[in-house]
Amino acid sequence: MIRKIIVPTLFISLFLVSSCAKEEEALSIYSNNIVPSDQVTATSFTVSISGTFSGIDKMDLALGKRGLIYCVKSDNVEDMFKDWLDGKDCPEVKVLERLNSTGESMQCMLYGLAEDTEYSYSLYFQKRDGTREISRISSFQTKPFNPEIDEVALDGVECFVAFVSGT
Repeated sequence: MIRKIIVPTLFISLFLVSSCAKEEEALSIYSNNIVPSDQVTATSFTVSISGTFSGIDKMDLALGKRGLIYCVKSDNVEDMFKDWLDGKDCPEVKVLERLNSTGESMQCMLYGLAEDTEYSYSLYFQKRDGTREISRISSFQTKPFNPEIDEVALDGVECFVAFVSGT
């Protein structure tokens, strides 16, 4: 009778432990020491992103690398960022390294983005020993490029040059 109770109980316990281990593994790729700011300023072709790096060894903070990894948003962004984190080649993931960051804060500007496109990004930190950490994945949307041209006054023309004024 005891055998009928213990065997199923052990099986269920092992199943629950293995399920929890997989869930913890999935959550462990993100560092709580790296926090992107909620304020992201995007235009049609640029974005400004900042963040803080806290709880990191002072020598690693001074000598390590930090920056931003990003790509066009897709369903497998988490897998691509995990591959980059593991040191695998991932051509879809772009890296912006901030060489001149000091202290616990960092601000960077990305140029040459596609208009009206959603991007995913994470801040990263690489320690002196080469190990990497990334923040939680965030996203931003660039704006559509819709220039408006108003009527302007033509002030004069001299030798193939037009003088235009406007606001």
